[in-house]
Amino acid sequence: MNTPTKYPSQQNTGDDIDLRPFFGVIKRKRKFISTLSIVFSSISVIYALTVDPIYKGGFEIVVEDKNQKKGSNDSQLTQIMNSSLNKQDSDLKTQEFILKSPSVLMPVFKYVKETNKIREGKSSLELDYKTWLNKTLDISFTEDTKILSIVYKDKNKDHIVDVLNLISNKYK
Repeated sequence: MNTPTKYPSQQNTGDDIDLRPFFGVIKRKRKFISTLSIVFSSISVIYALTVDPIYKGGFEIVVEDKNQKKGSNDSQLTQIMNSSLNKQDSDLKTQEFILKSPSVLMPVFKYVKETNKIREGKSSLELDYKTWLNKTLDISFTEDTKILSIVYKDKNKDHIVDVLNLISNKYK
């Protein structure tokens, strides 16, 4: 005959998970776990203190269609045809491509290159236009709108305003 145990919660019914072995391993390896935590925490703090912060600045431009006049009396059929041909999307992509083109941004790139040379005291000849454009500028339309968002990233936060003003003036 089975005698009931004094503590029914300690009976193994098969549905319970016994965590005592897990805690036993943690207790035995506490020195290793503590050392590992201290090492990785120290590495993280040193990295955070030595890395240069990167600042962002940006502005938005509302792109208007110069071909479409305000108060235009286009028929509904023309408006439907234009929207069905995605003319607006191609015009917006064209505007985005124009702003990213070297013909608009090359003076800005030269300004950034020259100010980096003066500021850092080293030649920035290894910096090319495409790399600069991809790493520091984010130019894209906000989804389903005519708003062009321009974001510039740099280590020198005072430099960001100058570059954004120059981009704005070149795009006008």
